[in-house]
Amino acid sequence: MLDLHALVNATGSVTLANISVAANIPANDGQTAPGVPIGTNAVLKGWGGLSQARGIEEMQLISQDQVDSINGEHWLAGAASLLEVAHFDSYLPFSRGGRNIWYHQVVAGAVDFAAYTIDQYPTPNSSGFKNYGQKIMVPQLMGALTANLWGTTPVAPVTMIPAGRYALLGAYVHELTSHGLIRFAHADFQGKKPGFPVIDATKATAIANQPMDAPLWSRNGSQFVALGDIPVFNVTAQGIGLTIDMLTITAGGDTPEVVLNLQQVS
Repeated sequence: MLDLHALVNATGSVTLANISVAANIPANDGQTAPGVPIGTNAVLKGWGGLSQARGIEEMQLISQDQVDSINGEHWLAGAASLLEVAHFDSYLPFSRGGRNIWYHQVVAGAVDFAAYTIDQYPTPNSSGFKNYGQKIMVPQLMGALTANLWGTTPVAPVTMIPAGRYALLGAYVHELTSHGLIRFAHADFQGKKPGFPVIDATKATAIANQPMDAPLWSRNGSQFVALGDIPVFNVTAQGIGLTIDMLTITAGGDTPEVVLNLQQVS
């Protein structure tokens, strides 16, 4: 089971700066210390950052658990970078210390930045999942988001979907200024919140400033398939029981439209 957490900073930085401080944990995120997973058996699956209309020049992940805790994972795009999102696949079992994420933006100014971690836990979330079955696509309008804060909306379609067991392959997210973070909560997820960064694929300007070569970006609607860990949950006659969390760093916030891409398991 995957679990996504975020850190936000409303001031930005044009030098390499550490975003992993307690003041940058957004309300209702769930982490108690910046960069420290909620379970001791976590393995870091991926990490990255989002910048508001300012190129990401440099990012670095440093942890005591790395074989080289001085250099860590150090990525440099350069001063001409236009990228607003940077995502990196990783493999880092948690043992001793938190993960410190450093970032460096191209343009000066009080510009929001968000960093995120995606941990993986050895829970039997995909038990019974098969790569076939009937699919259902369920649209859900989110409530208006406030920049740098998690917004939460329960999934409540106009017409209830049939009771059963479903695999959440991923989601399509629209009506974003450019990008954001999305994650999901359900009683079957055992307190974890699987999620991923998203880009509004309907916006040409947003796409132009995003990296589209990683599998995560090329599998729009099937992001959990690309990440190799597909959450599975039960739907009853009483309701879906699924909740969507979203975070954006856009000034004034966004009101996203989310389309869940589900596949029937049983």
